[in-house]
Amino acid sequence: MKVIIDAGHGGSDPGAMGHVIEKEVNLAIALALKYVLVKNDIDVSYTRYEDTFVSLQERYQIANEMGADLFVSIHCNGADSEEAQGSETYYYKNKDKLLAEKLNQGITKVLGTKDRGVKHGKFAVIRKTTMPAVLLELAFVSNQEDGKRLKDLLENRELRLELVNNLAKAIVYYKKPMGVIKRLYRYLKKK
Repeated sequence: MKVIIDAGHGGSDPGAMGHVIEKEVNLAIALALKYVLVKNDIDVSYTRYEDTFVSLQERYQIANEMGADLFVSIHCNGADSEEAQGSETYYYKNKDKLLAEKLNQGITKVLGTKDRGVKHGKFAVIRKTTMPAVLLELAFVSNQEDGKRLKDLLENRELRLELVNNLAKAIVYYKKPMGVIKRLYRYLKKK
């Protein structure tokens, strides 16, 4: 299994700015996630592994050319209003919705953020990839509470590892054949 981790923004594109700088959080989480996934025998590559600019087209082309099995794009949100807060996860293809749900649950569980839900999105990096793809919005850099949580992620290695462990569990569960059987069993049990 090969996973491409996309740390959003980078280089001359800082992303959303507020209580933290988005590109820094994205990269820190991407690097930590690779560490945990590799320990689970998953082959991982990045669209960027340092503070460099990579265009949107380059991001989905890297994933498509590498023949990845999964694409995870990591972002933080920003808004004009400081009231906007919480975590949300986007998918483009309906078959990717379950993975988006599991990842979003992992984020809100660790960060304690408001659950803004899982949504259909048309972002180029999840729309133009040929493999299952999701885009995570960890929290709002523009909100004081969320900003503090994001700053804690940057400064607290244990919290960062707790988050990426939850993300890795969702990825491993999603790709394991037994995960399919368990989901089918639960579905039939509800009927």
